[in-house]
Amino acid sequence: MTDRSLDYDFPSPWPYEGVIISRDDPYGLGRVKATIEGEVNETEWLWPAAQPGAGAKDYGALIVPPLGADILIFFVSAQRENGRYVPNNYGKDELPEGTHIASDAEWRAGEGDNIVWRNRKTKIEIDDRSASTGIRIADIATGLGVSVDLNMTTRTATITGQLGLTLTSSGVVNILGTGGVTINGRPVSPVGGPI
Repeated sequence: MTDRSLDYDFPSPWPYEGVIISRDDPYGLGRVKATIEGEVNETEWLWPAAQPGAGAKDYGALIVPPLGADILIFFVSAQRENGRYVPNNYGKDELPEGTHIASDAEWRAGEGDNIVWRNRKTKIEIDDRSASTGIRIADIATGLGVSVDLNMTTRTATITGQLGLTLTSSGVVNILGTGGVTINGRPVSPVGGPI
């Protein structure tokens, strides 16, 4: 193997690590500007790469990391105006609270992960662990306990609202329970006249 050093001006063909300093994309396309330590204080607008389902009209999702997030940056054809970014790895104590990645032993035993997505207001969990398999959506901004819990093990859905719960429809609202319907602990007669 030949020992040689390659000297490139910025940007080089290899990726850089950077930190997001702006998300104010004037076109709302998820582009960011970043700083790359030792190279540039502010990049041109960087396009998001590796977004789930991106590349087709009206499909997938766009998730832009917050200000201060670490990202991996590369420049297509080593051109400054052709930058792309990929969200970087989590650091110690940065995983969304409640995240659980099954160990090899847990995975072999049939246990799964608890995947958590969250922003400032909402927390969504997809829990594949045997004791609590389900999907949960919770309001974390106010701490007032608005949540939706879909339990795939018990085949139940629970909607909770500590301040109130409103069901609104421009049509008929049907509540059907083959095992019965209970309101505040009082069973509703399955036959007979209106309540």
